[in-house]
Order: sequence, then structure tokens, then C-alpha cells
Amino acid sequence: MSVKVGEFFLTVGLLLLIIFFAIYAAGQPVYWMLFGGLASAGLGVFLWWKNRQPPEPSEYFQTVRKLGAKKGSTKGGPQGKPGDKGKSGDKGKK
Repeated sequence: MSVKVGEFFLTVGLLLLIIFFAIYAAGQPVYWMLFGGLASAGLGVFLWWKNRQPPEPSEYFQTVRKLGAKKGSTKGGPQGKPGDKGKSGDKGKK
């Protein structure tokens, strides 16, 4: 519900800003339209962003994810055992 209200305020704010810039170009700026448009657009973005639904998981690269899960790959690269020297990035340490 508040997402729709946010879209409304965002639309009204953008329209007020467009009207302000058109009037400003004519040489007779009405500054309440600028500040009203900025406030309305800001409130609209806040309401729209705050209550948005998270995106659904993508079906792209589904095969790659399945292959990675089957191989048992780990993040972070190869890791040595605590007793192994010189294999897991402890070069120069003594």
C-alpha cells in the first residue's frame, strides 16, 4: 500500500520540478514549487524504497550453481592444514 503512495508522491514531486524548471526558464521562478517538488519526491522515494519487495531469485546461472554445489567448492581458495608449512600463505613467517 505505501509503495503505491510512494509512487504517487514521487510522480507529483517530479511534475512539480518539471513545472518549476519550465517557469524558471521563462524568468519568473516560483520557489515553493522547487521545494515542494523536492520534498514530495524525497518522501516518495523514501516510501517506495522502504517497503519494496525483495527480488525473486534469478533463474540465470542455475546450472552453474548446481555444478558448484556438486563439486563441493569452497570460497577463499585452497587452505592447508595447521601443521603444513609453506602451503597456505605463511611464507616468510618463522
